[in-house]
Amino acid sequence: MTAIFITVLNMSITASIVALAVILVRIPLKKAPKIFSYALWAVVILRLIFPFSIESIFSLMPTSANIIPQDIVFAQNSGIQLAYTPTNMTVYNPTPNVWQGNEANLVVSVIEIASYVWLIGFVALLVYAVIGYVSLKRCVRFATLVRDNIFESDRIKMPFVFGFIRPKIYFPTMIDPAKHDYILKHEQVHIKRCDYLIKPFAYIAFALHWFNPLMWAAYFLMSRDMEMSCDEAVLKKTSKDIRRNYSTSLLSLSTRRGNLLNPIAFSIGEGNVRDRIANVLKFKKSASWVTALSVIVVGIFLVGFSSDRILAIDAPLSTNNISADTMIFNISSWHVDEHGA
Repeated sequence: MTAIFITVLNMSITASIVALAVILVRIPLKKAPKIFSYALWAVVILRLIFPFSIESIFSLMPTSANIIPQDIVFAQNSGIQLAYTPTNMTVYNPTPNVWQGNEANLVVSVIEIASYVWLIGFVALLVYAVIGYVSLKRCVRFATLVRDNIFESDRIKMPFVFGFIRPKIYFPTMIDPAKHDYILKHEQVHIKRCDYLIKPFAYIAFALHWFNPLMWAAYFLMSRDMEMSCDEAVLKKTSKDIRRNYSTSLLSLSTRRGNLLNPIAFSIGEGNVRDRIANVLKFKKSASWVTALSVIVVGIFLVGFSSDRILAIDAPLSTNNISADTMIFNISSWHVDEHGA
């Protein structure tokens, strides 16, 4: 469990670096279509899920993926220290240090306790999502088919997309889908882009790193970029100027959220509605050069931050005949012996 937790910590650190980079890159992309900002979060999600990545000379990562070494602690009691020379690394054992042993025991205990706390939190968030999914499924089980994959129910307060294999669009009975065609188109964009699969996958990725507050901020920003990009897709495909009517619907539906706070389903009223309305009202089709430049920026970002730096190994390590049960291997405690061991 400790090894898994250390791996998660490393993934969380590298994902945090990428998330901060996304937040910075979103600034020059502020006037570009939000689909580009939305695409940037793909690298963060990959960093949160996969404990490995390829090395590349094009990497923009400032550090390696394994910031915290797996063998940071080999044992709980030892006074062994490491002496480094340009040709090899040797080990000498000075007078046993009881204080070092106690310190090692404390480090191991903290890491073990933290790993179980992390696991409990992760499982709790998964259980929360499952309970929400089952509850929402029971809520719409008697929904009435309107047409195609559109249903209506008197037990919900706002439209949303729900389902994994064959996602459906659910409307409250008091809202006529025909009168809100652009709202329907918004949900259809979600389905066309497979957001109904991306969002739960992203939720699992961020829940895996629930202890990192930056990841929850990233999840919120990703969800907002997702919704804004859907808004823009609807506005772009509509020949008429529906910005005012669209904004009015967003505002009215946002007041009807009720208890629809589920990481599996998502609705038109999600995200920061105030920012979404402002984005809708000032929306205009981007110039071709803005789109082209955005493609280049996003492409460089995806390539640069999805790979790790190639780190050179300056000297071989030699720990022959050293028992793992009697050695503490703490990177921060290496001592350089200029005269040899």
